[in-house]
Amino acid sequence: MYNFKLSQTEPISSLPRDYTALLQKAKKKGEPIVFLRRNKPVGALLDWTLLKELIELKRKAEEKGVLEKIFQSEKEFKKGKAKVLKSLADLG
Repeated sequence: MYNFKLSQTEPISSLPRDYTALLQKAKKKGEPIVFLRRNKPVGALLDWTLLKELIELKRKAEEKGVLEKIFQSEKEFKKGKAKVLKSLADLG
């Protein structure tokens, strides 16, 4: 799993003038560059490969959450505790 230090920070004003060099830096270091405005994070720049990996991790986490709800529902059904839902919103 990823354990970012977020040690790469830049002022947001550097993005328009240095975006190519910043993107190369993010790719080389393999971690995002966090942009700050008044010393507060406002955005990040990361390499496409890292973004794809993070999207896949998010998808897997969401899938796992859905599967856990399905397994919980099956247990409740087997115990005779199933609920009739009127809409998908009732799943939450």
